[in-house]
Formats: sequence, structure tokens, C-alpha cells
Amino acid sequence: MGAVFEQEDIDFMSDISKHLIERARKLRKEMTPAEQLLWSALRNSSFAGLKFRRQHPVGFYVTDFCCIQEKIIIELDGDSHDFSEQKDANRTAALAHEGYSVLRFSNVDVLENLDGVLMTIARKLNIDWKTAIRQPKTQRRNLPSP
Repeated sequence: MGAVFEQEDIDFMSDISKHLIERARKLRKEMTPAEQLLWSALRNSSFAGLKFRRQHPVGFYVTDFCCIQEKIIIELDGDSHDFSEQKDANRTAALAHEGYSVLRFSNVDVLENLDGVLMTIARKLNIDWKTAIRQPKTQRRNLPSP
């Protein structure tokens, strides 16, 4: 039998959802240089024909980049003084609970080694990174259903 929610629970969840959507919209307008660079490689299904979303809400978090089809999230971490291992571990665990794999890269990795970042993403998805880059939408990757 499914969970039974009271109206106040539904209102609370609706408020959280609205807040996350507003936050995601704000973050899309304030992307870091590293986020902008990675987005330029992922947008418009140009990476392996996969649709990535930027600043996409999943659970109680707004993720940096998310591919729903592949259930993968890419997170970029700022400078080391902004880094919180426990906070990131909690976030990763919550996203994994939602069924997603999480890949983390530093902003420096993206800015100084974009090809290496893209290779790592391709490897995680079991695809050849050279063919994954700039693949037209018409050649979308068809994967067997799990």
C-alpha cells in the first residue's frame, strides 16, 4: 500500500519543489566559467547524442548537470577552501538513493583539462569519447532497457 500524505505534507513538498525550481533558474543565470565551459560541450545533445540538463532539481538538490536517460549527474566543485567532504558525501548518497551515479570534478579540472573530463564521463557511460563529442542529435545512442 502506498504512503498516505496529509495536506500539510503535500503543501510542504510543493513549497520545496517551487523553491528548488526558483533556485535552479537563478543558478542557470549565474554559471561559473567552468560550468559554462562544460555546458558548451554537453548542451544540445552534442555529447553522444545524450540530453543533459543544467542546474536540474533531483530530490532535494539542484544538480550541476544531469542526464536523466543515463541516470548520471555531473557535479563541479569550487576551490578547495569551499570543499566539504562530508557535505558532498551526503549529497552523493542522497542522489544515489534517487538512482543516479555522481561524477565529481573540480572547476580547475574542467578549465585546464576539458578533454580529460569528457573522457572520464564517456568512460563512465561505456562509450568512446572521440565519437561522443559533437555527435549530431540524429545519431542518439540507443541503449537496451535495464
